[in-house]
Amino acid sequence: MSRILLSNGDLSVGLDGVGQVKEVYFPGGGVSNHVGSGNIRHKIGVYVDGAIHWLDDGTWRVEQKYYPGSLVGQTIANNRWLGIRLEIQDFVDSELNVLSRNASVVNLTNRHKHIKLFFHQAFIMGGDNRATDTVQYIPAGSSSSFRGDAIVHYGMGVAAAFTVHDANGHSFTDYSVGKFGENDGTMYDGVWCDAADGVLSKNPTDNGTVDSIMSISLSINENDSARIGYELTLDDSPKMALTTLSHFEREGAKARLDKTSEHYKNWLGASYAKIRSAVPVDYRWSVVDALATLRANTSTKGAIITGLGIDGRTPVVESARASVIANVLSNVSLEVDSARIFNFLSTASGGALLYPSYLSSGAVAPDNYHYRADRLDAAVAEPVNLSDTAITLYCLGQCVKRGLASKQLINEWKKLWDHFGLKLADALADNIDITTKLPKASWHPRDKHRLTKVSDVAWAYGAFMMAADVCDALKDLDGVIKYSAIADDIAANSDMLWNETRSYYYRGFSRTDEDYAYDGAIETTALLACRITGLMPDYYNMAEGTLTSQHINNNGTYVRGERDIATDSSSLADIMALSLAMGEYNSSSLDKLISACNKMLYSVNALASTPNAVANMPLLRAIFIESNINS
Repeated sequence: MSRILLSNGDLSVGLDGVGQVKEVYFPGGGVSNHVGSGNIRHKIGVYVDGAIHWLDDGTWRVEQKYYPGSLVGQTIANNRWLGIRLEIQDFVDSELNVLSRNASVVNLTNRHKHIKLFFHQAFIMGGDNRATDTVQYIPAGSSSSFRGDAIVHYGMGVAAAFTVHDANGHSFTDYSVGKFGENDGTMYDGVWCDAADGVLSKNPTDNGTVDSIMSISLSINENDSARIGYELTLDDSPKMALTTLSHFEREGAKARLDKTSEHYKNWLGASYAKIRSAVPVDYRWSVVDALATLRANTSTKGAIITGLGIDGRTPVVESARASVIANVLSNVSLEVDSARIFNFLSTASGGALLYPSYLSSGAVAPDNYHYRADRLDAAVAEPVNLSDTAITLYCLGQCVKRGLASKQLINEWKKLWDHFGLKLADALADNIDITTKLPKASWHPRDKHRLTKVSDVAWAYGAFMMAADVCDALKDLDGVIKYSAIADDIAANSDMLWNETRSYYYRGFSRTDEDYAYDGAIETTALLACRITGLMPDYYNMAEGTLTSQHINNNGTYVRGERDIATDSSSLADIMALSLAMGEYNSSSLDKLISACNKMLYSVNALASTPNAVANMPLLRAIFIESNINS
């Protein structure tokens, strides 16, 4: 199933495979994980019959899912040996920055049980292992901001507050705080170890790299259950966090859950009609689930997490992928979400050529393109990857045309076009080679030299054609003439990209004065880009035949290029996304591809340390939605 990721755009919480908190992002969905990027988890334990049993000890059978049409998660953990089942319902409030966990502890035996439920928290505020955080127990009545018992962690300008209580509102009965990891040269196991005998030491405060634990006692009759509530909130200071916690508890978890559920119902409402009319019955809820997951990946500012930075840990917004997702959201009538993503890219880029990826703060993300080793100023002086800009312009143009036709957010789309679309079109126009009339060479992953790739040319052609269409719709005659002329020049000179020997497109070429060096490797993306944008139509059949005979392989899926090696779940997700996109031009195989994709989306194979937003394969989910809409 999907990795459980819960978010309201400001607070994002990721759960691991047994329901433990592994990620807490605030504010936004990727600036820094306040739990840290290693193996730290907020452990949950059950103390019964004289021993503690943690959910991650391997003795629990755990199932997780989202409730249909919402960002409300459910974790069910069964331990037949103990005769106990935990049923945990989780949601991040749609208005308040609160994670609410409502747990039912079920006694499956025919005898009465005394149970203690332990909740552990470990934070590295700001994701900085060198920083000093503070943790404190706040007794009931000692704070004007919150009336009950609570524990707060704070540091680096961020504070977390949490509490746990039974169904009658009684707060936790035992607690302790302490250190974990390395502190001043000494290694600490973590205060969760204090739960081994079921009794906590009640240490009230500590600082350094710190964690905390609290427990609540339950007396459960045979074949009966008891409920508890747990809340976690983040804010800028302990006082503000406690105030938010108090606000949530005054209204109660049920009222807040009802408001949150209604929020997501209203959000999805606009897309239901299109889903019902276009998507096969068997996949409707899968499409709804995919939309909800994309929503969880998106911050309030429109930063949608699509991949990882070069450190393999930091979530990033990849320009082209974010644009494709925004276009898909627009196509299912989620115009506000679509426009928000483009607004983020507009602000981050300043309307200039787009970088490959950005942090969710809007800062440029580090990358491993070879120009960084060649020249430190090349990131500014030369195009990074023209396809990123061209794809974004193409997708934005589609959304603007769609918005103008449907009269949805017309002013917003016009503003985006004026302040972002036209700037992208002009920046792209400034990077057309005056000799070849094709896009200049730019950088691509794993390449040591710049190249004018077929995909760059095709996307640039499509982007300029789209720009001309939008200008026509907006009565901008000068724009129509300018961008149509550039597109016509590209089309007229694109034949030089056809490889007669292999009956396929060249991967690309580089030019030094009058000398041309061609790369003849076959890439599936060349045919896909040409098909989507309409460039070089005379070669489609020959290219399709070559691709089919030489380059397709297993179960109808396409690898990206003959140099490509699929070695991880990320590569497999990209291959499936590419295959679905190709499948839209070969409807006979699309049904099988959609079915295979659906299975893949519900069997997440990413490493446990991979952020949930990335593990949930956002681009593949978007292409899955699009393929179902167009099937």
